[in-house]
Amino acid sequence: MIKFLLLFLLAIHLSIASAVADDGIKYIYTSKRSPANAVVHYDGSFLVIGPQTYMLFNGNIAVFDGYAGPLDAKFSGPSSLKGYTNHIRKDKNGDLVVSGVNHDRSFSFDDQRQNFIALIQLKSFKIITEKNFSERVSLGIEVLEDGNFLALAQGSGRYFKLSTLNEKLQILNTVAFGGGTTILNGSLAITPEGNYAVLGFEGVGDNEVLPVYWEFSPELQQIDKMVLMQSSKKSGNDAVLEFIRNENSLYAAYGWDTGNTKDEAQNEVHLTKIKGTSVWKKDALMPYKAGMHFFATKTDPYVLYPRVDYLEKITFDSATGERAVKKLNRPTDPVECFPPKKKYDIVDVVQSEAGVNYIIFSNTPLDNYNAGCVTIGEMP
Repeated sequence: MIKFLLLFLLAIHLSIASAVADDGIKYIYTSKRSPANAVVHYDGSFLVIGPQTYMLFNGNIAVFDGYAGPLDAKFSGPSSLKGYTNHIRKDKNGDLVVSGVNHDRSFSFDDQRQNFIALIQLKSFKIITEKNFSERVSLGIEVLEDGNFLALAQGSGRYFKLSTLNEKLQILNTVAFGGGTTILNGSLAITPEGNYAVLGFEGVGDNEVLPVYWEFSPELQQIDKMVLMQSSKKSGNDAVLEFIRNENSLYAAYGWDTGNTKDEAQNEVHLTKIKGTSVWKKDALMPYKAGMHFFATKTDPYVLYPRVDYLEKITFDSATGERAVKKLNRPTDPVECFPPKKKYDIVDVVQSEAGVNYIIFSNTPLDNYNAGCVTIGEMP
C-alpha cells in the first residue's frame, strides 16, 4: 500500500512538473554574435537586426549535434546605415522598411545622431533606397494601406514630426507638434479607424513635461489631443511610453520612475484604453521597472517584467481591465549570455504566419555593443 501511494505521489509530481514545463517558454535558438535591436518574422524565419549586423534564424534548419542555426552575416548596407535600427516593418511588396539612428559620435557635446529610413530587399538584403533626415531620432514607422509610409521622429529642437513618405522616401506631408525638455521618447500607431496616433511628452515648464495623446487624420490634421495625466515628469527620469494595438482596440501605457533610482514604485505606470468597443472604468495601474514592455494577444493587452529569476506576465482583460498574473521561465542557457541574477532585455514579441508568438531576448554581458547574445523562444 505504501509503495503504491509513493508511486501515485510520484506520478502526480511528474504530471505537475510536465504541465509546468509544457506551460513555459520553449527556447529554440541562441546566437552569441551580436545583441539585437529589432526583429521581423517572415516565411518561417526570423530576421534579427543588431548594431551593424543582421542574423537570419531559419525555422526549418535541422538540429544536428545539438546545434541549430543561425545563418548570419555582416550588415550589407552602406556606411550611412551604421548605427542602430530601432523599428522594422514589412512593406506591401514583401520587402523591409527600417528606421533608426545613424550616428558617428565624437568626444564632444555635439549630438551627431540622425534619423534614417531605408528600404531593403528581403531576399538579398540589398539596399533599395535609403535616406537621412534632419531630425535626430526615429520613434516609429508604419506601412499604410496605399503602400506609403508613416514616420515619427523627434528633432533637435525637441519637437515631434509626423510625416508621410512615398516608396522613394520622399516626404509627401508633415506636421510638427509637442515635445519638451526630456529624454527622447514616443510611440506611433494607426488607430482602428485608420487615423494616426502619437504618444509623447509636451513641455509644461523649464524642466517638466506631461504625457499627451495626439490623433491626426490621414491628411495630418489634428483631430484630438488629450493630456493623459496631470502629474508632470522631470527630465532625466526613465519612462514608459508605448502603444499597444490589437485587432479592435488601442491602449496607451505611460509612466516613469518617480524616484529616479530604477526601484519599483507602486501605481506609477498607467494602462489606458484609448479605443475599443468597451470602456474601462479606471486605468490599470502597476509598478515601474526598467525594461518592462507591453504587447497584446488577439484580444487582450499584457505587460512583461524581466524579473531576475523569472519573467512575469500580467494580462489585462480587454473588457474590464482586470488582471491575471503568470510566471514564465527566463532564459538561462548559455550561462555566458544569461548569468544568474543578472538583467536581460526583452526586444520584441512577434507572431508567425501560423499564429505562433515568439519572444526575442538580447543581452550584452561584455558591455560591448559588437558582442552579445540573441535568444528566441516560443511563447506558451
